Amino acid sequence: MTIGDQRETFLIKPSLLEVAMGEKILDHTTFPLRAIVEHHALFIHNRVDHIDPERQQIFIDGAVLPYDIL
Repeated sequence: MTIGDQRETFLIKPSLLEVAMGEKILDHTTFPLRAIVEHHALFIHNRVDHIDPERQQIFIDGAVLPYDIL
């Protein structure tokens, strides 16, 4: 499995309400993607340039990656 994202961290958006209410600090609503994902998949820190659904290919930073399921 390969996961690509232009961000290095994941934000748990439902927790933002708790931040606004002073029940949590913002640092407790994010976690690093690479540290979690790389135990189970390849993490590519980059933006997807193009998806070709007919050929089942994803274009990321000049590389072409085949896929089975998006």
